[in-house]
Amino acid sequence: MESESAQQAARRLFREHRERMLFRPLPPDRHGDLDYAYAVQAMLLEAMLDESNDRICGWKIGLTTQRMQQFCGVDTPIVGAILSSRLQTSPAVIPHAHYVRLGIEMEVAVQLGSELPDRATAADVRKSLSQIAAAFELVEDRAADYARLDACSIISDNSWNAGIVLGEPVAAAALGDLLGRSGVLKRDGEEIGRGLTEDAGGDPLEVVAWLASLLQEQGRPLQAGHWVLTGSIIPTIFPGPGGDYHFSVDGLPPVALRVE
Repeated sequence: MESESAQQAARRLFREHRERMLFRPLPPDRHGDLDYAYAVQAMLLEAMLDESNDRICGWKIGLTTQRMQQFCGVDTPIVGAILSSRLQTSPAVIPHAHYVRLGIEMEVAVQLGSELPDRATAADVRKSLSQIAAAFELVEDRAADYARLDACSIISDNSWNAGIVLGEPVAAAALGDLLGRSGVLKRDGEEIGRGLTEDAGGDPLEVVAWLASLLQEQGRPLQAGHWVLTGSIIPTIFPGPGGDYHFSVDGLPPVALRVE
C-alpha cells in the first residue's frame, strides 16, 4: 500500500467500515507515527459523527499490558472514542452478523463526575469519579491478521472500539479501592476466564490519569459524564453466534450479553 495523507486514510477507513471490508494496516512507513495515527482517528471520528449526528460519550484504553505493547511495537497504551449510539446497558443482545469479527473484552468502566485538572494524578481521578461499573467492550477488528499487527494501524481505526455494554453502576464513593478485585467471565453459566483488576495494566486510576494527559495534549479533554474503559482484565474472546456471557467484578453488579 502506498503512503496516504491522514485525510486519505480516514476516508479509506470510513469506506471500509461501510462496506464491511477486511482490516488493512497502514503503510509500513506509518507504523511508528503515533501523531499521524491519532490524526487519522480524529478525522475518522469526525466523519462518523457527521453522518450519524452522534457524540462522544467516553473513551477506551487498549494495549494496557507490556506484553501486548511489545507485540504491537509501542511502549504506551492506545486510545479510542466511544460513541453514544454504541453505549448499551445490561442485559444486551448483540447480533453476531453485524460484525466482520466480533471480539468481547471484560473491563471496569469508570465515569467522571467532574473535569480533571491539568497533569491529573490518580488521586485527582479518584476525587472526580462519580460511578463505576462492570462492562463489556465490543471490539470490531474486521478479521485482522494478528501476525501483522501494529499499534498505529489499530489507533487509526479508532482502536477497534465498536461499543460498550454497562452493568448497573455503583457510586464511586461507596466502592473504595479498585485494586485486588477479582473478575470472572462465564459462558452459559460455565466459567471461562478469570483475572484481577490490576491485570489490565496496574492501578485503573493511574491508567485514567494517563489517558487524561494524552487527551489534553490532543485538545480533546475528558469531560464530566464521560465513561472510561480501563482495559480488559481477561484476554479478549471472539464468540460465535449463540451464547450468554456474564462478567462479574467483586463489589459490582454483573454485566450480561447474549450473542445471537
